[in-house]
Amino acid sequence: MAKSLRSKSVRRNKRLLRTNVFQPVIDDRTNRLADRLRDQVNDLTDKKDNNVAEAAQKEVVDASADQMMTDEAKSKASVSTSGPRNSNRDIWAKKHLKKGGRQKKSKFAKFLKK
Repeated sequence: MAKSLRSKSVRRNKRLLRTNVFQPVIDDRTNRLADRLRDQVNDLTDKKDNNVAEAAQKEVVDASADQMMTDEAKSKASVSTSGPRNSNRDIWAKKHLKKGGRQKKSKFAKFLKK
C-alpha cells in the first residue's frame, strides 16, 4: 500500500535528504559564489588605477539618479481617466441601436399620449 505525502515516514525521509544531501551542495555553491565575488572586488580595489573603481561608483550613482528622475517625471505626468472607454459593447450599441443607446420598450407605452 502506498504512503501518502503526509505520512511520518515520507516526511522524515524528505527531511533527512534535505539536510544530509541537498544542503551541503547548496552551502558549497554559496561559498564558491562568495569567493568569486570577493576575488572580483579585491581585483578592482588592488589595481593601481583606482579610476576604474571610481568610474564604476559614478556609473552606479548616475544610474540611480536617472532612475529617480524618471520616476519623478512619471509621477508628475498625469493620465486622464475621464471620458468614454469605448468598450465593444458600447461600439456595438452605437452601430446597431438608434440614438446610440439602449431604449427599453414597454407594452404600456402605447397607451401614453405623446
